[in-house]
Amino acid sequence: MKFLRWLRRLFKKPAPPQASQPKGEWREEWEAILIAFYSSTRFPNIRKEFGLNSENFIRFMKTLSLVESGWVITCRYVETGLGKDRVTGEQNTSEGLFQLSYQDSIYHGAKFDWEIDKSKYPTDPSRTIFKPLNQIEAAMIILEKQLAKGKGLITDGDYYWSTLNKNRPQYQKFKATLEKFAKEGMNE
Repeated sequence: MKFLRWLRRLFKKPAPPQASQPKGEWREEWEAILIAFYSSTRFPNIRKEFGLNSENFIRFMKTLSLVESGWVITCRYVETGLGKDRVTGEQNTSEGLFQLSYQDSIYHGAKFDWEIDKSKYPTDPSRTIFKPLNQIEAAMIILEKQLAKGKGLITDGDYYWSTLNKNRPQYQKFKATLEKFAKEGMNE
C-alpha cells in the first residue's frame, strides 16, 4: 500500500507555486465586453428584459459575477452533488467569473477548450475557461436561454445559477448586493 502511494506521488504533477488568491475587483474591460454583447442582436430576450437600460443589465451581471466568484477569475468550486463533467470526465467543477464548467461547451457553445487547458494547473489564469470574454459570452448565452424558456431573471425553481433561485440562501446575498449597487453605485 505504501509503495502504491509512493508511486502515485512520483507521477503526480507538482503543485503550482503558492500565491495568495487576489482580491477580486471589477474591471472596465469586462464592462466593455458586457456592453458590446448587450448591444448586439444575439441576445434579444436579454434586451427585451432590460429594455434600453443597459445600466440595469450591467448591474445585474456584475452582481451575479460578484456573488458567484467574488470577481476572481480563477475561482473554482468542486460541485460534489453534480457528478462528472461530460467533457473532462472529472468531478464537475464550477469555474471563473460566472462559475461555469467545461460541459457548458457542449450544452451552451461556451468557448472553453479542455484539450488546451488540461495540461495547465487548475488555477492557471491562461486557461480558456478563465478568460473573461469566454465567461461573459457563455453566461449571456445561458441567461438568454433561460429567458427564452419564460423563466425570468429570478425563479423559484430550477435555474442554472442557484443564486437566482429565490428559494435558495444564496439569493438573499444576490438581492442585497444588487440593491446596494442600485443605491450606492456599482463600485465596491
